[in-house]
Amino acid sequence: MRLSFGSLVPLACLAVQPALAGPITGFAFTTLDDPDALAGTTDAYGINDAGVVTGWSTDAAGTHGFLYDGATWTTLDNNPFPGGKGTQAFALNDSGQLLGGVYDASGVGHDALYDGTTWTLLGNADGASETRYEGINDAGLLAGFIGDAHGDHASLYDGTTYTTFDDPLSQGRTLGFGLNDAGMMTGYYYGPLLSTNSLIANHGFIFDGSNWTSFDAPDHTGLNDDPLATEAYAINDTGLVAGIYIDKSSLKHGFVYDGSTVTEFDEPDGLLGSILVTGINDSGTIVGRYSDAAGLHGFVARPITSVAEPPVWTLVIGGFGMLAYIRRRMDRRRRSAL
Repeated sequence: MRLSFGSLVPLACLAVQPALAGPITGFAFTTLDDPDALAGTTDAYGINDAGVVTGWSTDAAGTHGFLYDGATWTTLDNNPFPGGKGTQAFALNDSGQLLGGVYDASGVGHDALYDGTTWTLLGNADGASETRYEGINDAGLLAGFIGDAHGDHASLYDGTTYTTFDDPLSQGRTLGFGLNDAGMMTGYYYGPLLSTNSLIANHGFIFDGSNWTSFDAPDHTGLNDDPLATEAYAINDTGLVAGIYIDKSSLKHGFVYDGSTVTEFDEPDGLLGSILVTGINDSGTIVGRYSDAAGLHGFVARPITSVAEPPVWTLVIGGFGMLAYIRRRMDRRRRSAL
């Protein structure tokens, strides 16, 4: 276990955690490596509220999706294609529905839902050149994006109907990724820099079904306040968003955004700029991957929060109250003795 931001808070096993107690001041990181996989091939991608992580890794036989509950690694196979080349897992909801993908014998990937036994392929929307599925909420609603002759559009799919959305500032490219239980979607769009309104970059967004909120992570390279890209990939039920931004040196950094403040971070043992943040649950625990000299590794990062200390006068009043309680108990005992 390694801690970032100088904290000494211990990291517990993967389990349900309470909601955040205060502002995030840092993260405690744990590396995930599938013990049955080849070294340097584990990619963690999603996490549900029970702390179960999903992703994929590679062994001598190919690529396999996995579930990891903090103690046990479960491989997801049963590829429906004869001679299929592998499986992947992207997101897992609290109902146990898993969004992932399978590769056919030619190595072509197909998005699919997995129920623990069977993969159900997800098709292409009518008239679309591409249909991608990226996030799933507890109701089974899928977020993603659809490409057509007019560009890319964020989409929701309820199993029957596709509904598309475009950020009003988008230059024809709005990509949906994360979706929470309230139906709030996050992702990013391609448009002008928010501060200069001139250069083009990717910007994060939150869409609640009616209103679009655009945001950029601050670039601390000192060149200016606009990074090359802000890409949001996940949103939890409290509205906390996680993703990455790319600075002017083309290095990637993780971030969380609470609607007003962006908290950035880097995986402490990874190569600078190699981090990818793709999942967050309701306790604010995030998952993703990083690279080092040995290859690719998944990670889980638990938030470290600052909780305000009670004011001095509260402690003083509480102390007087305790002394009064003790004195009353002693007086009663004396009367009983008499």
